[in-house]
Amino acid sequence: MSFADLQGNENLIVRLKKMIRSGRIFHGCLFEGKAEDTEALAKAFVRAALCERQDGDACGICTSCRKFEAGNSEDVSFIGGEGSVRDRDIEALISAAMKKSYTGRPVFMIVRSAEHMTLRAQNRLLKTLEEPPSGVKILLLTENAELLAPTIRSRCILFRLASSSEGETLFSAEEREKALRFACDILEGKPFYALSGQIAGFASSRETAEQWVSCAETFFRDVLVSFYDHSGRLLIHREEIPLIRRCAASFSAEQMAEAAVCAEKALRDLAFNVSPGRAIKYMIFDLQEKLRG
Repeated sequence: MSFADLQGNENLIVRLKKMIRSGRIFHGCLFEGKAEDTEALAKAFVRAALCERQDGDACGICTSCRKFEAGNSEDVSFIGGEGSVRDRDIEALISAAMKKSYTGRPVFMIVRSAEHMTLRAQNRLLKTLEEPPSGVKILLLTENAELLAPTIRSRCILFRLASSSEGETLFSAEEREKALRFACDILEGKPFYALSGQIAGFASSRETAEQWVSCAETFFRDVLVSFYDHSGRLLIHREEIPLIRRCAASFSAEQMAEAAVCAEKALRDLAFNVSPGRAIKYMIFDLQEKLRG
């Protein structure tokens, strides 16, 4: 399984390839989507990250690729998938990951059905996410990120997958610029009455609202990522680096994590058929209240 074998989620795959090529893979990644889709993408990502060629995708012929395909890579550990994930499961996974890699490449801990982790298991994993051992990367696969503790979500980069049947719909470059400016206006506390026209435009349909909220969420996460990615290699919206830097200078990493969570909630509201206008308004109220707090 390689990126080339996957259908859809092209923008997300581009982002993952950038992380691999830069050699700066974030220590906590959260993949949300259908189980079969997150499993396929996570495997393609890990295989590409461990590939000896290091060009962003798996070559399929190096020793690392062949070991991964055979299921005996010493740099990868899986747990979960059936039943709950308990404290002892996480402890065993961490113990395995703490062993030095034979290859010098990253060590990947992959938790399937992460939403089934018990609270004690999440608390144990949180300690590792807060102080990750050098070279250890944690991948959480889930169908519903909202079922994970907010402290877990805030310490991971979220990758939300479109199902293979949904595909991806994208704003044009001009629409994306407007969407990001709107997100920035919200962050900077522009009064609600001054935002009403933009709200109406982005709430014109459920699809448009979902695209805008997804765009806003990736922007908030870009600002968050920019606190440690000073070169900008991992940013999705690299064309808006001045805007990202401006927001990073005005808000803390914790505030940007809160903003991303607000966007996640709006996407969840839209999935549960809350009207587009209400979902966006709730998101704005919630986000600005948290930033003021």
